[in-house]
Amino acid sequence: MRKRIVLSILFLFIVCIPVQGQSKSFLTIDYKNHEDVQYGLKQFAYYDRNQYISKDTDIDFNKSMTSLQQEQLAYKLSQNMKCDYYLDYEHNKLLLDNGVYVLIAMNQKMTPMLIYVKENVCIEPKIDDSISIKINKVDQNGKLIKDSCTFALNDENICIERVNTNNGIAIISIPNGDYTITEVKAPTNYILSKEVIHVQRIDDTLYVNNEKVDLNDSAYTLSFVNHKEINTAFSLNQNKWIILCMASLGFILNGCIIKSGDKHGKNI
Repeated sequence: MRKRIVLSILFLFIVCIPVQGQSKSFLTIDYKNHEDVQYGLKQFAYYDRNQYISKDTDIDFNKSMTSLQQEQLAYKLSQNMKCDYYLDYEHNKLLLDNGVYVLIAMNQKMTPMLIYVKENVCIEPKIDDSISIKINKVDQNGKLIKDSCTFALNDENICIERVNTNNGIAIISIPNGDYTITEVKAPTNYILSKEVIHVQRIDDTLYVNNEKVDLNDSAYTLSFVNHKEINTAFSLNQNKWIILCMASLGFILNGCIIKSGDKHGKNI
């Protein structure tokens, strides 16, 4: 009898001891779109005794982070990351140890995701399938103009997006449809460009001014040229000094002529 009691107590003791890393949950990828994408996954922390314990890093995954901080951390961790698991359309569900993971797309552009797993979770990754136009803001000599200016993406007469340049460069994402790109604010001391660029996107194909263009890393580059303003204030000021100088010279010459005439009259 005593032996049975001891064994029962021992059994309960063993069952009640939390076993590190043994709690598991399912991670599922929702493949609503982009069925050809393969994902990679790596674990950076495990979940034990109601907290996340980091693996091979000194990152505290328990502290509160904004979505931007999580995105930045995921990007940092994803650099040269060797994946532990892979998922695709036919194998879109994994049973994982609870913890913190980073998810990346293996064959598409995607912002890396930081995923906290402590219960079954289903996610829909956001694949970047955008097509962009990179605009170089240059002067008449082809040199980048660093002062900020603003471009507009227009759907007929309606502006749907405004983008400012950063050190002479602006990036505009082009959705499906027909649009124009115009400059709405010129750099300081430059004349506003009157150029109008017509763009059309049909799925993965981009036309610029009715010509199909080759995309380099899902982007196309074009240049907007601005010419320097004529400094009318300086010109007027300069002309004023020229007029004053000529007037002064005229007075001096006139005075010399009068004096010369007076002297000549006295000699007579």
